[in-house]
Amino acid sequence: MGDKLKHGSKAHFVEHKISALFEQIGRWIARHPFVVLVSCVVLAGILLGGLPMIKSVSNAEELYTPSRNNRAAEDKIKWEEATWKIEAQRAQASGSEQGEGLIEGLGRVLAYQQGANVLSTEALTSIFALHKRIINDVTITIDGVSGLKFADLCVRTAIPGSNACKATGLMDLVDESLADPFAALRNLDTEVVTFPGREPQATVILAGGRTDSADGSRVDQAMALAMNYEVSSFEWEDAFLVLMLEESKKNDGKGPGGDLYKVAFQKEGSPDEELEKSTNGDTVLLVTAFTLVMSFTVLVMGSFSDFVSSKRNLSLPAVSAVGLCIGSAFGLMGYCGVTFNPVVATTAFLLLGLGVDDAYVMIQSWHYSAYELPGGHTVEDRVGHAMGKAGVSVFFTSLTDMLAFGVGATSLFPSIVQFCAYTSTGIFFAFLYQVFLSLNHTHPNPETQDSRVRFPCTNRRSNIIFAFLLLGTFAPGNSYCNPSSESPKALVLQPRTLDLQALDLQAL
Repeated sequence: MGDKLKHGSKAHFVEHKISALFEQIGRWIARHPFVVLVSCVVLAGILLGGLPMIKSVSNAEELYTPSRNNRAAEDKIKWEEATWKIEAQRAQASGSEQGEGLIEGLGRVLAYQQGANVLSTEALTSIFALHKRIINDVTITIDGVSGLKFADLCVRTAIPGSNACKATGLMDLVDESLADPFAALRNLDTEVVTFPGREPQATVILAGGRTDSADGSRVDQAMALAMNYEVSSFEWEDAFLVLMLEESKKNDGKGPGGDLYKVAFQKEGSPDEELEKSTNGDTVLLVTAFTLVMSFTVLVMGSFSDFVSSKRNLSLPAVSAVGLCIGSAFGLMGYCGVTFNPVVATTAFLLLGLGVDDAYVMIQSWHYSAYELPGGHTVEDRVGHAMGKAGVSVFFTSLTDMLAFGVGATSLFPSIVQFCAYTSTGIFFAFLYQVFLSLNHTHPNPETQDSRVRFPCTNRRSNIIFAFLLLGTFAPGNSYCNPSSESPKALVLQPRTLDLQALDLQAL
């Protein structure tokens, strides 16, 4: 029992010291409200300068591949380090001859059918027709030059003396001058496919789900064919996507292959664009959430019957503090070089909820301070008392949240590390701004710090109407003025009671 008291006394001692510290902070804020407000705004303004420095990453491989103890990633880095000179020489050679050696756009098409053979004559005829539409019908305009097709924009082969486009796939082997245009596809090597005047490619990346011949020398059947269209203009990707969307609607939505095969297609920028769309959607949701939370906060903190004790004006700094903490956290991460990813977009919603929750705790403590303090207290006494009570709760909840997300920042996955870094920093700024801004105000009239109410003096009839309409919502001690006298004359109403003798009924 003694040990429990001893431990309890230690915990109480720590809590008491932290509470005393926050009380002193609250008193200092009450004495210097303008200095604190300007300091917070200046700090936020400086940190917002880091927003343009934020770099966004949307590559799934980079975001969701473990950053440590990853053999595949380590081997990839070693391979790139060993071959970068060769790749650079190839790009330089291709670019110097054609001026179009860099890949700016890429369209991918996959024709597939589970349990079927896409190397059949019917399937190949349909796939080849789709291939011809892609290389002939997808046209764009660049710098005033219209009608540019795939052949005008394709990335050229690196083979010296050849002006051919890089191979797109097995459709490049089709020869329409022959009686059997698909003869070359009926004798595919199981290891390497050779394209005239172009680099050879591995058969495994061109045909999937294969069934090889008995002797293993050629491919008899395949369930999927892949085609890649590499171009030097990203505008071509958009036109390619439009065409493929049209093709996918054919045959009652079955696509160009009908029942023979299905088609999947993608352009190089498709993942990034989809992630960008989701991020833009989150922006709209965030603005909507801010509007709803601010409206709700104004209603909750306001009072339509007690204008002095109403805390409606405190809702603005409370919600503004949330906006400042989001901007400050993102700006600081920009200065520190922490990249942004689509997962980080959810941080704003977390900070909105946590920040407003802290504001409710702080302002509710301010509300109760009027009843907990003795008469004759000052604004500084109320702010210090409220801060000492609520500051401890807000401090420990913010500290535990920061530690939780700080531990999450040690994750192996870069997306989780970035998310936790942004969120942990945002929680710190949410705590900082709520402490210094949520109770940063000056009471309009020190004589009404006991929350008594004085409605505007109009006439006796209005006072009685107000009394009947708002009956039961008055707080004890509320007072109303008598317009017949220069000084206010108190009319005390208890909840659910009305002293009609105190009203001057002669005015009715």
